[in-house]
Parts: sequence; C-alpha cells; structure tokens
Amino acid sequence: MAKDKKNAMDECFDVFSTVNTKNYEENEWVLLIRGKSVFHDKSEEVVLNFAEKEYPSEVPCLVKVPSKQPLAV
Repeated sequence: MAKDKKNAMDECFDVFSTVNTKNYEENEWVLLIRGKSVFHDKSEEVVLNFAEKEYPSEVPCLVKVPSKQPLAV
C-alpha cells in the first residue's frame, strides 16, 4: 500500500475530528458514512442496526463521543 493512502480507521478519525461534538451527548455513538454524520444514539447496537438497514453496501464508521469527565486508570 502506498504511504499516501489512508486506512479506513485514519479516515474515520479525520472525519470525526471535524465534527462538532457539542451537537451530541457525551458517550453517544455517531455513525459516519462517506464523511458525513448520518445517525447517532446512546446504544452502539442501535447505531449498527441502523447502518446495516439503511446503508448495507457501505462500510460504517462508528465513533463514540468522549466523556467530558477525565478517565484515570
């Protein structure tokens, strides 16, 4: 693979980094299709089911809106 080609995960991250997360609740799952946010829900399963039903030929990109609370492990 050429160095200038991005993998799907990189593309998903790049798109999500431009999304205004203020439009979503924290810990919500956002479905990105072809670079656009098309659906969101608190349940990952609901978002996946929507993607399979509405966009069966697309590769879905799911991202979780980060929590505003810091996580210490």
